Amino acid sequence: MESPYRNGIAFIEGRYCPIEEARISILDLGFLRSDANQDTVSVWAGSFFRLDDHQQRFERNNARLRLNCPYERAERSEILAECVRRTGLSNAYVQMVMTRGRPPVGVRDIRKCDNQFYAFCLPYIWLAPEDQRRRGLHAHISDIQRVPPETIDSTIKHYHWLDFETGLLQAYDAGADTVIVVDRNGDIAEGPGTPGPITTRLTDAYWSRREAGWHATRIDYDDNAWRN
Repeated sequence: MESPYRNGIAFIEGRYCPIEEARISILDLGFLRSDANQDTVSVWAGSFFRLDDHQQRFERNNARLRLNCPYERAERSEILAECVRRTGLSNAYVQMVMTRGRPPVGVRDIRKCDNQFYAFCLPYIWLAPEDQRRRGLHAHISDIQRVPPETIDSTIKHYHWLDFETGLLQAYDAGADTVIVVDRNGDIAEGPGTPGPITTRLTDAYWSRREAGWHATRIDYDDNAWRN
């Protein structure tokens, strides 16, 4: 029997559902205004990577945005682990999200919003197929500037991506695979790196340490969990 969560799972309003059934309110300001904070934790070989570090940053950024999470750290960690368990994935992309939520009808004061916590888990997502990662992607350097840190604190994991997305469309029009956006001084602000002898060695060393359990938090799978 196939897992109902084989393509992914979401945790919304206190319940788990297949990723295809995941829904949030169209009036949630996380959707309408990108008023949200997220943190993504990768899972490899059945273990989270630097889970506590991600949780600390998530908490810090929620405080900066004055978002009140209804779950304590241990509860969030268990929700994320349960998402992975139910999918049976050994390698996964797991994200936790806080949104501003909905204000009462007719109210524009964002302090009155009912803040929302969401989480989801998908099969592990690579930036590009392995052959492209090894040879390198064709990158287009865009003239579109990244949102400056004076406007949005760049240490907050937010969804303000239109600068990068419009730059990516430029890259596709130019026949490139990806984009590099710049800051107001013309310096690189966001984009993938270029593989070379040093970065290749660093990448190989990183994955070797990951597989050896570096910064790992092991997930306890149920005996009847689907594993893939």
